[in-house]
Amino acid sequence: MTTSADLHAADRKLLSETPQFQQLPGRVQYWVTESPLASAQFAQFFRDGGEIRSDPNQTLAAYFEQDAEISLPSIHVRSIYYPLVNFEGKDTILQEGALFATLAHEIGHHVINSHAHQFIGITQEANVQYRAEHEAMAVLNAFKIFDELRERDPTYLPRYGSVGYGSDAEVAGIYLSWREHRDDRVVIQQLSHIVQTMEDSRTKQGLDNVPDYNHDGKVTHGERFMRDWDESEKRKRSGPATKTNDSDETRPESERTQRHQGGIQSPPPGASTRELFEHMCAAMETGDDRVLKQAIATVADAPGNREFWAHISASVDADQREAALQAQVREQAQQMQQMQMERQGPVMSLGYPR
Repeated sequence: MTTSADLHAADRKLLSETPQFQQLPGRVQYWVTESPLASAQFAQFFRDGGEIRSDPNQTLAAYFEQDAEISLPSIHVRSIYYPLVNFEGKDTILQEGALFATLAHEIGHHVINSHAHQFIGITQEANVQYRAEHEAMAVLNAFKIFDELRERDPTYLPRYGSVGYGSDAEVAGIYLSWREHRDDRVVIQQLSHIVQTMEDSRTKQGLDNVPDYNHDGKVTHGERFMRDWDESEKRKRSGPATKTNDSDETRPESERTQRHQGGIQSPPPGASTRELFEHMCAAMETGDDRVLKQAIATVADAPGNREFWAHISASVDADQREAALQAQVREQAQQMQQMQMERQGPVMSLGYPR
């Protein structure tokens, strides 16, 4: 029987034989392999063909999900950290701690990707909340890795402020509360609020130009998500999608499914209710749950979706009303049957199955 220790040992062996992993700083390698969760997640990342790449444009690290434009999943690490540059012979434990905390977040995006955590809404507000929760779930993944390391090595001190969002003190407080109560739902709510309200670093550094939607002089990640939604909707109306300068966030599933439908043709812009219905039928005929989910997301974002869902809702309501009526008649027939049995009289049948 394979034990958890056996699985951890197998993951560590795979990582020790992976050249790209071996190019990470020594302490980062040690922390990853000491955590069963981190070991399993990084091992699966490499099994899935994932790559770690040096990227001078990153502030620290970022995950890129596999999609129609990106052939393989990848984590891009700032060039001075991969492989790590020894700054004039000084100890680099702080830099390595920051990189590890960021990687514990980014590897969470490979596990909690846009297929595992899909966007099924139809509004900008819903998408902003989805994006914030998606980031919060990746931060929670880092918390769980930190937790394993602290159990194994009480001297390990996480760099909370490097998980992607929030200050050291702010994130540490949420982490300690999570350790005490183990309530993932509450923590995701707290973290998603921080994600939405935190100032957007790329705009602040002049690397991007997200609009100040709230006109309060501060551009936040929530406003970045709003900008991404607006650009995604604009691309849907104007034609083929093009990449945005949003390198450190996971793009919404609605944008991804607009480009790739698992081999079935996407509905045309301004598709009619009939065309949307035919698109859904084609997805169901594939027998592939992933294709069907993508089709549902695409229909949800289509301009004609309200009429489509209204039509489906009306059909469902009619079916439900008929089913409810039949159930009511069956119940009445059973009551009458019971009354007849009690009176020792003949049983009356209304022809409905019992």
